[in-house]
Amino acid sequence: MSATASNMAAKKLQVGWYGLGSMGKPMAENLQKYLAKNDQSLIFNNRTMASGDSLKDLGASPASSFGELVTKSDVIFTMVNNDDTLKSLLQQAYDTKDLSGKIFVDCSTVHPDTTKAVTEEITKHKATYLAAPMFGGPAIAVPGKLVVAIGGPSSAVENVKPYFQDVIARKVIVCKEEPQSASMLKIAGNIITVNLMEAVSEAQVFAEQTGIGCGPMEELITEGFGPVAGGYSGRMTSGNYAPALDKRPGFGVSLSIKDANYALAIAEEKGVKLPATEIANKNMKAARDEHGEVLDCASMYGTLRKEAGLNFFNDKSRQSDDVGQHQNDTHVHPQQANIRGQRSSAARSLHPSIPEWFARLVVIPRPAFSMVSRTAKATLPDTEMAKAMVKEAMARVSGGAVAGQGATVTVGSPRSDY
Repeated sequence: MSATASNMAAKKLQVGWYGLGSMGKPMAENLQKYLAKNDQSLIFNNRTMASGDSLKDLGASPASSFGELVTKSDVIFTMVNNDDTLKSLLQQAYDTKDLSGKIFVDCSTVHPDTTKAVTEEITKHKATYLAAPMFGGPAIAVPGKLVVAIGGPSSAVENVKPYFQDVIARKVIVCKEEPQSASMLKIAGNIITVNLMEAVSEAQVFAEQTGIGCGPMEELITEGFGPVAGGYSGRMTSGNYAPALDKRPGFGVSLSIKDANYALAIAEEKGVKLPATEIANKNMKAARDEHGEVLDCASMYGTLRKEAGLNFFNDKSRQSDDVGQHQNDTHVHPQQANIRGQRSSAARSLHPSIPEWFARLVVIPRPAFSMVSRTAKATLPDTEMAKAMVKEAMARVSGGAVAGQGATVTVGSPRSDY
């Protein structure tokens, strides 16, 4: 064991957490419960601090910024939505100047190349970086039954394992000493995930069209192929693959497309064929292209329903992408309707080629997680806000691609750090 690891083992470590999305929040809550048993408390920060109210109730302490969190913590966990968010966040850590001896543990799904680059940068600051991506969704995160793959220096891995085993995860898979080895395993696991969702989708559409029925099919899927496959089936039959426009999907379709893109890009580089992943990715993209960002990763089910002559939406999902059909819009005040109309008109006048789904999202404040800052939102009139949203979105669409991804706009997809 290194001197740093020995020193850490000899004292109680201060643990910090950033990222309270659908996955990060239950993970952080389970970690806080574990720490409380040892007379410790978690320090947390998040893009939207109100998401941490339940953590405060459990005894955790808020930090005013990520920089403050880093300064006060020995071990820093992050759970964010993509590579760029992670790199931007870590830049704030570098700006605190003194990172000596700290351990950064990232639980996000990012490209292995990003993990490698971040590891090299953090090492320059005399800190340690571990990649610890998760397998499992929010329903499994709540009871602490995730599976984690962790890669990095063995001494640091041993220091953080107690925070995972039987706290956040039921199983810890230790990978190589290079953190990117865990990121690569996560990419490989996502190949199985998207293909399993595609297979379950195909089986459920087949069951509906042949008269078997979704109920018996779901029983077979769950009992014959396990609770993970059964959970995917439940996302479809419950309608959660296409939730109401004011609801956050369990795992946003654009995040799943990002993961599939990473797998396909790496496979092409290595000369590996992934035909089933290509089909699943095509079906997810088709769903997003037609129905927007407020979709779960299981939305390929809707695409397959449509290809079989059924409605994209089933009887449990939302029934339309029309704002007028939004469940909270049954009794829209005339003034509110007028404001929404102004926003939509502004969007279309600014950029005639704007996709219909984005124009619709502009007029729904809650699911359209705007890329415009909250400060700008507070000061801009409604029409100008809509123009600003569209202008920035279209600029990003026409910009370059991030690692492993084509240039896409993901305005409504849930961010892990919200």
